Amino acid sequence: MQVSAFRTATQNSLGARNKNPLNIRYSSANNWLGGSRGERDFVRFTTRTLGIRAGLILLRNYRRNHGIMTISGTINRFAPPNENNTQSYISFVASQSGLNANNPFEFNQLNLYRIVRAMCLKESGYYMSTSEFLNAWDLAFPTGAGVS
Repeated sequence: MQVSAFRTATQNSLGARNKNPLNIRYSSANNWLGGSRGERDFVRFTTRTLGIRAGLILLRNYRRNHGIMTISGTINRFAPPNENNTQSYISFVASQSGLNANNPFEFNQLNLYRIVRAMCLKESGYYMSTSEFLNAWDLAFPTGAGVS
């Protein structure tokens, strides 16, 4: 696929239309900042940065509430096998992030940047910028509060 065709395709993706690069499903239990019910039961965010913020909070909650410490565990919960090719997804995120899929990863800015960037690319073909990630990180974890 040519680069220009790829960019056109991602601009028309569900994640792009909903400003939800991780394709987070809508749930009335989650009152996401800037989020509402979007297309096909996914959250529609007012900005992509808020969509990335939601993804960071989800990953923190997987760790905090469910003890999920690995890429493999994270993706199994985020993209379960009954809806996705989960093994392929895990391999993609591990490869793109440079982290071992089955080893616990430290929940820090660098690792989360690598993981979330790979997930955005896998979910919607979106190349998240460093500045967009840092803005989302600051919104999710002001002054580092609630990171772990």
